[in-house]
Amino acid sequence: MGRSAQTLATLLEQRAVPGTDVEALDARIWQLFGERWCVVFTDMAGFSRRSARTGIVPFLVLIHQMRKITTPIVEAHAGFVLKDIADSQLLLFRDPRGALTACIAMQRALHAYNEGVAEPDRLYLGCGLGYGDILKLGDDDVFGVEVNFAAKLGEDLAGPYDIFLTPETVNAVKPSQGVKFEKVPGGRLGGTKQPYFAAKYEVGTPAERARAKKQRVPFR
Repeated sequence: MGRSAQTLATLLEQRAVPGTDVEALDARIWQLFGERWCVVFTDMAGFSRRSARTGIVPFLVLIHQMRKITTPIVEAHAGFVLKDIADSQLLLFRDPRGALTACIAMQRALHAYNEGVAEPDRLYLGCGLGYGDILKLGDDDVFGVEVNFAAKLGEDLAGPYDIFLTPETVNAVKPSQGVKFEKVPGGRLGGTKQPYFAAKYEVGTPAERARAKKQRVPFR
């Protein structure tokens, strides 16, 4: 546990003590750790299905190949990888427009790569973006409502070539040249009534995207 995490744990223990001024302690926590970031969760589509079919080692090779392609794009858009979580990544960007541009660039780079390899070796990615005030514990972890929403969008809901955004993120990135945002019909963020949005951008043909969607096992 890093020092930031230890400090937060101590403050949370103090918060549970009867008679504590909770509002003052919460304000102190936000003063210490509160920052504004765009949080991006990426998830490699087809993990369960493809690893069950070919075994985990070949799939780890695909994860390695994907990160070779996407990490330089993230860094070129002033972002960085905070966490690798199996076939998912947690990325942070100060600028939400840069985050969206990076996601589009990653999707297009993967599409270009996929054109030159056989179907079993193709790389498919889903992205979820959230933007707002979060608690950032050094380079160890982040917490916040937009973090939770981004994780839900990227890991549970986004399929191949999907880029899903929270309302806060859409508000922050408008206007974006060449990108449109459409509310996902019936889509809701977690247990809230908030909708989420899909970024509409050019990548591949409709037929290619439809074939790619078959790699995704829908979240229930």
